[in-house]
Amino acid sequence: MLGGALISHLLSLLPASNPTTSSPNPHPNLPSALKLVQAGISVVHADLEDAASLETALKDVHAVFLVTDFWSCASPGALREISQAKRVLDILSRSSSLEHLIYSSLPSIRSASKGKYSAVVHFDGKADVVSWLQSTHDDLWGKTTVLWVGTYMQLWQQFRDVFAPQKMVEEGREVWIQSSVFYAGTKLPLVDVRDVGKAAFTILKEGRG
Repeated sequence: MLGGALISHLLSLLPASNPTTSSPNPHPNLPSALKLVQAGISVVHADLEDAASLETALKDVHAVFLVTDFWSCASPGALREISQAKRVLDILSRSSSLEHLIYSSLPSIRSASKGKYSAVVHFDGKADVVSWLQSTHDDLWGKTTVLWVGTYMQLWQQFRDVFAPQKMVEEGREVWIQSSVFYAGTKLPLVDVRDVGKAAFTILKEGRG
């Protein structure tokens, strides 16, 4: 979803910027991938579980927006996602062409709660990768921007029963109730996933400064 947002934003700028863009995809023959090809995007095969395919896909890259997906990983999800991210980062650490890496991550709930909450693994896994990158690949870390993204508003449509407000009837009146485990008044970051593409593009355009 996030990678697609960046590709969509790049396409919206054509032909003015005319970017040379590759979209690594484990299934390059799917209709969604073929649609990118028709739009002028070079789609290359890349499997996060296959180092050889990643080596080929990442050869001579100048910029990478790395997004891993906890929810698509078989159990144990966090460990597999961490392994996938490290596999990509190890390859990028040897790249002589890479100028900028954006890594889509999340804050550590374990650290923020001082250990009180230690089971938010889809957050902590990504944060652990950042800590590992800092301590293991100093040169690559110097080329890296870590991007934290809030909850997508599109999830209200994709998973209505979980994220979206629910219509209820109270004392004869229809009201919309947003269920939450948070305290009343807690402010939550909500983003349109399309804006993530704009943010990632701006980061790439402006560089690390």
